[in-house]
Amino acid sequence: MSPRHSSLSGCASWITSLSLSGAPNMSNENKSASEKSHDATPQKLQRSREKGDVPYSTEVTAAATYAGFFVALAFSFSWSGSKVLATLSTFLGRAEELGFALLSPYGPQFMSEIAFELIFAMSPFIAAVMSTALISIYGQRAMTFAPTKLKPKFSRISIVDNAKKKFGADGISEFAKSAAKIIAIFIVLYVAFRDRFAELPLLSSYHATAIGSILFRETIFFVGLITAVAALIAAIDLPWRLYQHNNKLKMTYQEVKEENKETEGDPAMKSVRRQRAEEMATNRMMSDVPTANVVIVNPTHFAVALKWKDDRKSAPICVAKGVDEIAARIRETASVSGVPIKSDPPTARSIYSVVELGEEIRREHYAAVAAALHYAETLRKRKRGAQ
Repeated sequence: MSPRHSSLSGCASWITSLSLSGAPNMSNENKSASEKSHDATPQKLQRSREKGDVPYSTEVTAAATYAGFFVALAFSFSWSGSKVLATLSTFLGRAEELGFALLSPYGPQFMSEIAFELIFAMSPFIAAVMSTALISIYGQRAMTFAPTKLKPKFSRISIVDNAKKKFGADGISEFAKSAAKIIAIFIVLYVAFRDRFAELPLLSSYHATAIGSILFRETIFFVGLITAVAALIAAIDLPWRLYQHNNKLKMTYQEVKEENKETEGDPAMKSVRRQRAEEMATNRMMSDVPTANVVIVNPTHFAVALKWKDDRKSAPICVAKGVDEIAARIRETASVSGVPIKSDPPTARSIYSVVELGEEIRREHYAAVAAALHYAETLRKRKRGAQ
């Protein structure tokens, strides 16, 4: 085999190996670019919230309502119970008389009064349950108003879409979670009350007051146990809901890039806007040059325009400064406007470096600037005398 043929075959094998080894890398790069591995940006989270798509755990709300009911039961049971018993005993004790009253024209009013008394008696429970439910929703930041949710959608009544939700992966997981929750509650209640069932036949021999006390104690224990189990389930469900929501809103690298471009603007457009802003600032600065008392220059590179206020109690301020092209424009504007120009390279460079627009000159500039102002005033007097 000739050396030339050997070198050509070696080069071909090298190119082939590069292409083969590069193919997986390109594939991996494309795959990584299309993977949703980036957390959602604040803008996407806000858009999701505006659509009503927020992380929300119904288990937290359920646990909160159980807790509210438990608190109301512990502190208001005697008051509410006495009110309910008084209302019902009045109704049952005068059943025949009240029966005729219900059939009279005043019957609806009479029933509404009884209903109001029962609702008033149960008001601590209603208030506790509603307030804790609202607090749990507000605490999860799930209280949103999304007009898009009010728009009619065919998918909400579509049999096919609803079947996919019910029997899809999400539907099956929700069913499994609900079944596991019911089984867990049943097991906990059975273990807790298994030894108490033997006491039930003995209640018939107890006094009514003792029976009421026992039933109240067992009810408190039952509701407290349900609340504890619900709180445990909520503690597991809430992080899972947050993880699901964040995972659903994850973005690809390209999506993050586009989001940043929309938020911060295209770099090219940002450069154009920055250039326009600089031009506007320069034009405003140039409009102040005719008001200056003197322009101190380094003949070709630096120029600073100084204005001395009429009260003469403060130091001169810098109204314009620039280098190269801007310095040339300052000199040109000063010449057209009749502002005297004094050549003093060290002072021009120093003022340009340390004094910002609108600031007074430093103390070390006083002598040189005083000389420049005297020079400018002398030129003005000569010009007036010549006229």
